[in-house]
Amino acid sequence: MARLLVMKSGCAFDPFSIGAIVKFVKKGLVIRNEFNKIMVFEADPDPIHLDVMARVLTAIVNGGPDWVQPDWDVEYAKAKAEAKAKEEAEQKAKQAAAQNPGKAA
Repeated sequence: MARLLVMKSGCAFDPFSIGAIVKFVKKGLVIRNEFNKIMVFEADPDPIHLDVMARVLTAIVNGGPDWVQPDWDVEYAKAKAEAKAKEEAEQKAKQAAAQNPGKAA
C-alpha cells in the first residue's frame, strides 16, 4: 500500500499520483492527478507558502520512494527566514549604492 502525504490542511494523498502542480497567486495550490482531475486544493494566499508546497512536493515526487513526511511549519519558517535575509541583503546593497553613487555595484 502506498504511503500517504499529509498536507497542512489535513488532506492526505499518494504523492506519486501527482500529474501536475498549479499555483494560483493569492488563492492556493491545485494538485492534479495523471488524468488531469483535481485531487487537492490547498487554499493559502501566502506566496511563500505556495512556493514551499510546490518545492517540497516536487522534491518528494522526484526523490523516489524513500521520502519523509515534511514538517510544514518548519518548511514555512525556513522559507520566511530566507526571504527576510534576502530582503535585508537587498536593502543593505541599496544603502551602499546610495552612499557611493559613483561606484558601480
